[in-house]
Amino acid sequence: MTHSEAIPVLARRLDDLGAYGNPVNRQCLAYVAWRCAPEWIDVDVHEDHRTSCGGDPASFPVVDHFRVSQDLKAFQWYDLPNDQHLPLEKLCEQRQCAVPTRPGATRTGG
Repeated sequence: MTHSEAIPVLARRLDDLGAYGNPVNRQCLAYVAWRCAPEWIDVDVHEDHRTSCGGDPASFPVVDHFRVSQDLKAFQWYDLPNDQHLPLEKLCEQRQCAVPTRPGATRTGG
């Protein structure tokens, strides 16, 4: 498994959860895989401050950190204040996720 394969799978799972709201919000995100370990691929989600998204174009702030298992079956979210990786669904327990918009999507993924 490569990081380029993990990013679209993670992005789809986050869309299924409604983690980042409406499609306009999601278009202003960038995914960066930065480490591939034997079991996990680490992926950061950043705000993309291109002209259509607003913000300071000289900055590229991190929004969240995730892990994707090499077999693409497990996803973890890094809970920064508690310094621990949790199942992805815990993300929506900690913040308000939007209602999924893709047909067939559920909050628990699938």
